[in-house]
Amino acid sequence: MVSARGGKETVLAEEVGGFEPSQWYRLRAQIEGNRLRASIDGVPALNAKDAGFGQGKMGLYLSTGDGAATAQFDDVTVESVNTIREDRLIAERVPGAFAVDPIMRRWATEEDWWAGNAEKGYWHRGVFFKDPLLQLPLPPTPPSEAKLVATICASDEHSGSGYALEINDESPKGSGQPSARLWRLRRLGKPVVETWKAMSSEWKSLVFRQQGRRVIVQAEEEELMSFSDPRPLRGDRVGFKTAGFAVDKSRATCLSPCMEDCAFAEAPVDWWVERGTWESMQRWGCWGQSHFGAYDPVAAITWTKKSYAGDIVVECYCSNAPMGDSPTAVHDLNISLCGDGANLVSGYSFIFAGTGGNTQILKRNRVVAQKPFTGAKQNISQDWFCLRVEKRGGRLRMFVDHQPVLECADPEPLRVGKVALWTATGSIVLARVRVWYERGAGVEPIPKPCLQLASRTASWLRGSSSDRSSGLPDRAVTFDFEQDCGSLTTRDTVDAAILSFDDKTASKGKRSLRVTNRVCGGHFALWVTKEPFDAKQHPVVGFDYKVPPNVHVNLYAKVKGAWHTIAFTAGEPEKKDKVLGSIKGVVGDNRWRHAEFNLLEALQARFGSENLPRVEGLSIASPNERGLRLGFEGNPFGASYHLDELRL
Repeated sequence: MVSARGGKETVLAEEVGGFEPSQWYRLRAQIEGNRLRASIDGVPALNAKDAGFGQGKMGLYLSTGDGAATAQFDDVTVESVNTIREDRLIAERVPGAFAVDPIMRRWATEEDWWAGNAEKGYWHRGVFFKDPLLQLPLPPTPPSEAKLVATICASDEHSGSGYALEINDESPKGSGQPSARLWRLRRLGKPVVETWKAMSSEWKSLVFRQQGRRVIVQAEEEELMSFSDPRPLRGDRVGFKTAGFAVDKSRATCLSPCMEDCAFAEAPVDWWVERGTWESMQRWGCWGQSHFGAYDPVAAITWTKKSYAGDIVVECYCSNAPMGDSPTAVHDLNISLCGDGANLVSGYSFIFAGTGGNTQILKRNRVVAQKPFTGAKQNISQDWFCLRVEKRGGRLRMFVDHQPVLECADPEPLRVGKVALWTATGSIVLARVRVWYERGAGVEPIPKPCLQLASRTASWLRGSSSDRSSGLPDRAVTFDFEQDCGSLTTRDTVDAAILSFDDKTASKGKRSLRVTNRVCGGHFALWVTKEPFDAKQHPVVGFDYKVPPNVHVNLYAKVKGAWHTIAFTAGEPEKKDKVLGSIKGVVGDNRWRHAEFNLLEALQARFGSENLPRVEGLSIASPNERGLRLGFEGNPFGASYHLDELRL
């Protein structure tokens, strides 16, 4: 936090920290008197006192050393700290063009969230754990025979199980107020407040809400009646029923402090992108509006920055998008709950139309419920799928388009964590997401590896291109990682491994090379060498290794343009057509051990001794297996292993 006066800058406050590129953040700066405060994603970051300025303009800027960087700003507001901001209506969060489109109306308005009929009443599909607010639009001229029963905090779909507001059509006899109606507030079916009031034609809506111990009825910010309950009800259902007039369900809204509603009309500052290219995208070329979505050949994953505790319900309107190499049929529309914000395997995962044709519920990496996907909708060119997942106590349930799909019980349920929306091997487009939760658990920073990068390469690799035209030197080379990382470099993938020096452990000498996974699963890849070499001059690859049980990687030799497997801790793949062999005696126990593989003999057995092809590159990476690439069967975020004394 800096004060600038007369061209001189003075640091008022500072903290260690930084930002991660390509992530959205909500920044807030506030001045009250001489007190200055700043927060990031709602978490206090800086605090100082300064009495230098009493007024002035507001600006946004990006400070860079070379001027090459760019930044995006969105949804900027400037207001007085004394301004009282009411919660905006849910309907106002969705661009109006969506609400009138026949395909998108079901998620862009409130209508699809109300279940029931005029005879029995309507109940919101949401689960309102705390202080629900129900807002019902009123007709311009309410008919004299109009009746209304609105219910909040109900434990089931009966008005007698919560607080009920009744407006009857009977008039007070002999009062001279024929337009007045009886308003009655009930608690568990018993009247607690009664009054006579006339419906005003100036009222555009009626609000029925709980606020702590108080139950309040209001119209146009005027409080009409209230009740203070020493034992507030904790039911989570909201509903209404009318007679003599109809409520426009598309405008009947519900709010709660324990609820998130995101239609991605604003910058996605509440979401953290783990992998994939997430951006505003047009799902249809003929439609001018955009949606929030992503594509990634391995997995596109975004997490909530907030954590949630207790019961939780997530409902998401989503689909795939025909782009890249994505299939044209629905596949892998997935939601995870109670995760750590980095590893899908850390929580529950609800997988819709997953690879292999199954819809599943997983707890960590174990399938607890499963059935074949038999959905009627297959074409993703127009369909939106409504996915709903619930964790209520130990009961797990999954719905697709409001129909139950899977259900199971967990005797030891997970209690707290973040929500992830994701897909595997393709694209996902999000239209609207709602999260109802019992308790918030705060915004926790996503842990990222902060390492001393091993960027120094060996001196014989730092020569001119002509010096390196023949590849590796015509002699055996050893990399001890005491001074540099030899020929080892990161692979050119977005999820390549992070290389760093570790001074705390080594098989020999003072340091080793640590290889760290920057995502959950992924390629977890590095180059042992990108330089081509002759196996007759470099017949054996050997190295010391310290690998924990949760790391599963193999060596890969590129020969004749194709990768061939040398099995290490991940083992041989099922298909043996491009397998050179296995390193013997491999143990993943996080202790220093030695590995050795005769590359020359394996190539001769595969290709013959005459005209032996050169090795075009040597890599260590995760196999292309779904469980490993998604991190369910190993290679979690932040997993690391060590190499030392590598000889080639």
